[in-house]
Amino acid sequence: MTGPPLVLHGGVVWSADSGRTYDAVAMVGGKIVAVGEAAMALGRDRDTVFRHVTGQFVVPAFGDGHAHPLMGGLESEGPAKREHDSIAGIVAEVRRYAEENPELDWIAGGSYVSSLSPEGLFDARWLDEAVPDRPVALQAWDYDTLWVNSRALELVGIDETTPDPVLGEIPHRADGSVLGTLREWGAVDLVRAVMPGWSIEQQVRALERSGRYYALIGVTWVQDAWVEPNQLDAYLAAAEQNRLPIRFNLALCADPRSWPDQLDQLLEGRERVGRLVHPWLTADTVKFFADGVVENATAALLEPYTSEPDSVGFLVWSPDLLAEVVTAVDRAGFQAHIHTIGDHAVRVGLDAVQTAERRNGPRDRRVVLAHVQLVDEADRGGSRSSGSLRKPSRYGPSWTRSWTPSRSRGSELRGRRTSTPSRRCCGWVRRCRSARTGRSPRRIRWSDWPWRLRARPTNVPRRSGGHPTSGSASIRRWRPTSPGWLIRRSVTREHCVPDPTPISWCCPSTPTSCRTRATWTRYAP
Repeated sequence: MTGPPLVLHGGVVWSADSGRTYDAVAMVGGKIVAVGEAAMALGRDRDTVFRHVTGQFVVPAFGDGHAHPLMGGLESEGPAKREHDSIAGIVAEVRRYAEENPELDWIAGGSYVSSLSPEGLFDARWLDEAVPDRPVALQAWDYDTLWVNSRALELVGIDETTPDPVLGEIPHRADGSVLGTLREWGAVDLVRAVMPGWSIEQQVRALERSGRYYALIGVTWVQDAWVEPNQLDAYLAAAEQNRLPIRFNLALCADPRSWPDQLDQLLEGRERVGRLVHPWLTADTVKFFADGVVENATAALLEPYTSEPDSVGFLVWSPDLLAEVVTAVDRAGFQAHIHTIGDHAVRVGLDAVQTAERRNGPRDRRVVLAHVQLVDEADRGGSRSSGSLRKPSRYGPSWTRSWTPSRSRGSELRGRRTSTPSRRCCGWVRRCRSARTGRSPRRIRWSDWPWRLRARPTNVPRRSGGHPTSGSASIRRWRPTSPGWLIRRSVTREHCVPDPTPISWCCPSTPTSCRTRATWTRYAP
C-alpha cells in the first residue's frame, strides 16, 4: 500500500493492544505507526492526509479464521437459488438461467437450502422438468451434497447398480432407482470428475467479489479453510495480477485417499505461495475433514442417530491415520485445521493434536478444531484443553440478537441430545459468560459461509455480488496488527466475566476483555 500518510482524528480510537483510547491514529504504507498526539505530530511533519472522524469510533480491523471466500464468491455464478425458499422456486430459477444461457454445457453454481426437502433428499426428476436435455449439478449449502438431474447421472454413469463409493453415499428411491442426491466427497467427486470446473478468471473474480465485501465490513484478513489444488492456482493468479482485495491464508486440503503421497503436494503448494513473496498471501495451514455433517447423518457420533438407530455417521480418517498425518504436517511447520462436528470426530481430533504435541514437542502451533457441534462430557474442560488449541472456530457471542435455530436435520437426528450439547459447545468456550445476561456465547450456525446473510449491516447493499456476511458472523479472529481500521457508530460494550484461562475465544489475552457491537458504517484503508 503506497501513498501519503493518513491520520484519522477527532473521534475515539481504541487500541486492541492496551485497551486505551486516543483521539488520533496515523498510518503509513498501510501500517499503524502512531496514536494520539504522536500521530498528529507525525502528520504535521509530513505531507499527510487528515480525515476527520468526529463522533465515530475507530478500531483495528478484524480477521476471519474460518471462511470460504472463494466458494462464497462463486455463489453469484449460476442460478440464484438462495433467493428461493421452495423447491418450485429453485426449479423455476434453474429453468430461467438455462434458457438465458443456452451456450452452457452444464448448469451449475450457487447453493440451495437442503432443509427444503425432508432429510435433505432432492429428486433428479424435479430438475428434469426444468432442464431435461443438459446436465444440472447444484451444490447444497453444506457443500458436501450435490443435487443432479437425470442427464447428469447418465453422463457420469451412475445407475441403480452403482455401489456407494468410499466416503460417499448414493441414495435410492423405493423402487431402487437412483434418487438424484449425492452425499459426501466420494459420491460428489464422481460428478466433479466429469463436469467442467470454474475457469481461473471466474475464480479470481469471485475472490475480488468476496474480498471487496470483507473489506467493506472491516475484515482485512481471512483464512480460506478449504483449498483444493485448482483453487490454489486461482489464488496465485489473483496475487500475481494484484487482484487480492485483502490478505488471505490458505488451508490446503488433505485427502486420506491421497496419503502419504499428498504430503509432498502440500509442501509444494506452500513453496509456490512462498516463492511469490506476496505480502497478502500465505499458505501455512492444512485442512482435515474428520467427519461429515449432521444434516446428512455423516457426522461421526459416539452413539447412534435417533432417527437412524443403525448409523453413527463415519470418520473420514481412521483415528490412527489422522494422528499420524496431523503429526506429519505439524512437524513440517503447518497449522492443523480439523473439521470436527460429531462428538466422535471431536475426540479423534483432540487425540490427534495431543499425539502431535507429544511427538513433536511444544511450540505455538495454534491448532483449530472447527465447528465442534457436539462434544462428549469426557472431552470437555481442562483435562482435554490442549495448550495450543487456542480458538475453537466458528463460535462467537451473539447476545446482541434473538437466536432462532436455522432449519436443519440436526434436531430430528440427534433428538434430546441436540439442545444441550450443541448450545454448550466446548468447555473452554462455556467459561466465558456475558456479565449482562449470564449466558454463554451461542453458536452461530453456518457462519463460515461468507455470503450467508444473518443480520443485514446498515448502509450495505442487499446484493454485493452475493449475500453479505453479518457483522456477528465475521468477528472471528482478532488481529491487532491488521493494516485497516474500522470506523463504527452507536457503540456499546459487552464485558466477559474474569476468566484466568487465556484460551477462550472471547478472553484471548486479559483477565477481563470486551467485545463491541455497533452499526457498520464505512471502512477506511
